[in-house]
Amino acid sequence: MNPERLGFLFRCLAWTLCCFQFSADAFSAASDFQGVWVRFFFQGEAVPGAFSDRLSEPLRSRWLACQARASRFQSAIPAPSRSGEPAERYLREKRKLVERAIVALIDRPGIEAQAADYARKAVLFYEWEGMSEGPLAEAAHTETFLREKPDSPLKPFLQVFLAHRWKCAREAMLVEKKREEAIRLQETYRKNMALLLTNPDPLVRAVAGDLDAEPAVYLDPKTVRAAEALLFPAAAGENGSPGTTAPAISLPKALEIAEKTLAEKRIDLRGQILHTATLEFDDGKRIYPDGKPRQGHFWYIHWRWEKPRLGGDFSMRIFMNGEAVVEPHGP
Repeated sequence: MNPERLGFLFRCLAWTLCCFQFSADAFSAASDFQGVWVRFFFQGEAVPGAFSDRLSEPLRSRWLACQARASRFQSAIPAPSRSGEPAERYLREKRKLVERAIVALIDRPGIEAQAADYARKAVLFYEWEGMSEGPLAEAAHTETFLREKPDSPLKPFLQVFLAHRWKCAREAMLVEKKREEAIRLQETYRKNMALLLTNPDPLVRAVAGDLDAEPAVYLDPKTVRAAEALLFPAAAGENGSPGTTAPAISLPKALEIAEKTLAEKRIDLRGQILHTATLEFDDGKRIYPDGKPRQGHFWYIHWRWEKPRLGGDFSMRIFMNGEAVVEPHGP
């Protein structure tokens, strides 16, 4: 695979207008590890020593440094009094998890104090009781923090934290039969996940990919699937419905298909940037240039000129069966 073309393909989305070099290894690794990173960052579980042997550079070095920081971690959050309620003690453990995750993931001078300060003040619940309100409230506090401090060094972890809480909340919404709310939240989650999967830090990308690949991170996966099947009956099909929890083809896989299609069709995208990568749904009413309709989820990928120019840009639709439909735009 041409490294120059691959690096170009994975430039970030237009809303950031920055260029990121992307390593496909981070995504392929994340999708194979079955929640190891999710449990490490959000449950505090240890990771087997041989885990790093499965990683390629630069992800391996980045992970080893993160693991070393986690092993040296000492919380700066005061312990509750001995007479404190069990709920108080458990809540402190949740705050310590957030503090530890920030310190482990973000290697910057002074991050320990900032992590402790954020974790102490964060809106966290000691128990969600299977409902969506808890993770939604925790996510809302994080959103407010990032709006007020968009350049905070905590941002890489907090964006992953948001994705985790939104995923948890949506699982509960499915069980609560909140269909429309679940659809809207999934759209928010997908936009945030697209940003995470183009983050310049290989470990952030890997953790995000690991989170995205998990069928469920809060409730029992079987419960989530059963609840979703009731709300979205069409989800039993190959292409899913507008509300499926996770697409059959992940965003990184869709970008791999796009790269292969560009090479096969000899499409030259020099001078263009990746402008959009969103998960969308075709209801089957549209007739494509080949005279055929298509139905189901697809990744809509659109490139645009770096400098304004009329015509010559391209978009691609990657359907869940792996089919790629290329569409030129303009004259």
